[in-house]
Amino acid sequence: MSASPTADFAAACKPESLLAYVNTQPNRPDGNYSSVKAYQCISGYARLYAAPKQGMPAEAGQQFFLQYTGGTWTVLKTGLGVDCGDGAPEIKDACAVFDAAAIASDNAAKSASASPR
Repeated sequence: MSASPTADFAAACKPESLLAYVNTQPNRPDGNYSSVKAYQCISGYARLYAAPKQGMPAEAGQQFFLQYTGGTWTVLKTGLGVDCGDGAPEIKDACAVFDAAAIASDNAAKSASASPR
């Protein structure tokens, strides 16, 4: 029996999986990236920062916007200055998912804080 798509995506969102993927990408720093910080990894999309090895300038790191389909990550866009507010068409769907998740999280937090204890 194979894992469910949800389980596959959860495994793909683990830092070690994301790091392994970004270290296959062209234009990575010498010695590859040393770690990743996933800002979002939800509903088939991820946004992360890949850090360079210690001693390398932070600019050697890279931000990635990724899409997970068919069991594989695909790079939508990279760049330290890329942001959802830029309106880049390549990341429009990913940013819509991230925005919806942030709104849902904010609403849940407000609801929890408004509940009597």
